[in-house]
Amino acid sequence: MPDDPAFDFNRFYTGLQTRGFTIYPGKLTKADSFRIGCIGQVFPDDMRAAVAAVSDVMQEMGATP
Repeated sequence: MPDDPAFDFNRFYTGLQTRGFTIYPGKLTKADSFRIGCIGQVFPDDMRAAVAAVSDVMQEMGATP
C-alpha cells in the first residue's frame, strides 16, 4: 500500500473498478497490501491502461502516484 495519508484503499478500489480493473486486498502478509491478477492473455496496451488507471485514481485522491 502506498505510504501516503491521502491514499484510501476503498476509493482506490472503486476508482479502478469503474475503469474496468479489479484488485484484491492482500491476505498473504501481515503488511497492508493489494494484489493485481489477470485471467487470460495480457497485452502491452492492457498493462499501459492499468498503469494509467492507477495513476489517474491516485491523482484524483491527491496521493503520490
